[in-house]
Amino acid sequence: MKKTLITSAVICAISVGMAGCGATYVDVPTYTPTKRQIVLTPISKLTIQNGFIVFADGKRMFDKDGDIVQTFEIGDKTFYILKQKNSTLVLKDIKGNVIEDFEADIARIYNDNKDIYIAVGKKYSKKHIFNFIYKFDGKKLIIVNKNVPIQKRVHGIYNFDVYYGKSLDRFENEIMDIRTGEYITLPKDFRHFIGAIGERIFYTTKINAPNNNMLKTFVPSTGENLTLFQGHYPILQLLRHKNQIVIRAFEDKTMEPLSVYEITGTMPEIPKSVPSRYISLNTLEEVGSISSDFKPILLYWRSIRNSSDRTLATYSTSDIEGVMFRKQRRRSLNPIF
Repeated sequence: MKKTLITSAVICAISVGMAGCGATYVDVPTYTPTKRQIVLTPISKLTIQNGFIVFADGKRMFDKDGDIVQTFEIGDKTFYILKQKNSTLVLKDIKGNVIEDFEADIARIYNDNKDIYIAVGKKYSKKHIFNFIYKFDGKKLIIVNKNVPIQKRVHGIYNFDVYYGKSLDRFENEIMDIRTGEYITLPKDFRHFIGAIGERIFYTTKINAPNNNMLKTFVPSTGENLTLFQGHYPILQLLRHKNQIVIRAFEDKTMEPLSVYEITGTMPEIPKSVPSRYISLNTLEEVGSISSDFKPILLYWRSIRNSSDRTLATYSTSDIEGVMFRKQRRRSLNPIF
């Protein structure tokens, strides 16, 4: 059975667009991560099923006072949020000790890679108004913000929204830091919001030259702005386990992007023996390898005229930019992670 391959010629014709294929290549220095010879494993294997906490070994824990709806860890300590029988919420440690009662019926947990934030509030028809946003260090809660409207599209510690202008090519990203309620000033080269981990934003941009679609990362609080990858090579694969995201960069420069098999819908197998670099987007460190808990993120390439839709299992930076451009044309700009 054949794999569906996307040739570099097709990518050039579709993705470059603004600059022709014969324009001059512009090389931009890319970030070189530090390397740790470790196998990256999940930070947490805790899950919640039917109001229970399920541990990695399969053991379950319940709370007689209600259903467990959220769980998180700080260091080696585990905490959870319980929805009580009267529908209000309470924060407890793993031993069941009450830390705080909330006069609220919804709660969300956010992590900026340094601290845990707990947003609590009441349900509304269109937006949730979170009465309080707390910073939690494992011992005490500190109020950092009040009465913040947060929509469902929260990535990292940012509320993401898009407003369209008269032209499909003109749209405004609104990215709000939920800790402060302030909107982020985005870099001038910002094009498409790919996702966020903690306070680190990932986005694409392009300059007027072939192969120069770029995957970049930006931290608003420090102004740090790094180019991670650019162009058609290396071929990449994003993998995730909950809030942990890894990029696998294949070292074979002759490799082409692979689509999911058209007939069976199964994934093309890429053995771990294929030379690759693994970079954790949570830490921007290169690791030796990753555990089998991490699963590929597929990209759905939707053609503007519905003539060549594909599901990409591996992709280039140019493909990522192309996927987001097509989402823009369809007025659907949900980030990748």
